[in-house]
Amino acid sequence: MVTKSFLGDGTFGDFVTVPVAVGLAKLPDNVGFAEGATLGLAGTAAMDSLAAAGPPSGSTVLIVGATGGVGSQAIQLASAAGVRVIATFHTAAGKAHVSTLGAAETVDYREDVAASVLARHPDGVDAVVHLAGDLAALLPVVRKGGRLVSLLIGSPDQVPAGSAEVVPVVANPTPDILARLADNQAAGTSSVSIQRTYRLEDVPAALADFSAGTIGKLVLILN
Repeated sequence: MVTKSFLGDGTFGDFVTVPVAVGLAKLPDNVGFAEGATLGLAGTAAMDSLAAAGPPSGSTVLIVGATGGVGSQAIQLASAAGVRVIATFHTAAGKAHVSTLGAAETVDYREDVAASVLARHPDGVDAVVHLAGDLAALLPVVRKGGRLVSLLIGSPDQVPAGSAEVVPVVANPTPDILARLADNQAAGTSSVSIQRTYRLEDVPAALADFSAGTIGKLVLILN
């Protein structure tokens, strides 16, 4: 697997350069290149988000943006750790997807997510993993002393003060994390969801499909 330790302007191409000390991990023999391509950034973001949330076994976590690549990994990793997952969805296919991955409860993100969750959990949930939508609207969902982890903000100051601890996360694809993700895939502990693959010349179509919303990941292949 190959990824970089930062996000920035770039393009699509046949080759990429990465530092030797970060972003590289051996792909197990029973994991394909398309699967490996989906694991890098999405899997790292999911693993880092859950580490920041710190939910112990038996706790409850709401994952918002659950049908995407990061959310799909986060559901599986949390469920495998004994955490009860509430996952957002939109379509019937999305609901089936997150339920199959291990979500114990689901909520349609077209509804008032906070109100729906609090109706079932009046004291709030232990943590929220925020991957999409309005972060501030989710603050009431977190119990006092809980954590709201987000990949979409750079500082807690971007969110109104509340009783929850707001933790920004920047995914850091270290070789150790990439190796753990690859081992999970090889052992069947978690799996990637590839909605569709595209050839390099079909990048415009891939971007259009991505903008329309996905279940899992879209992958560019070179052959």
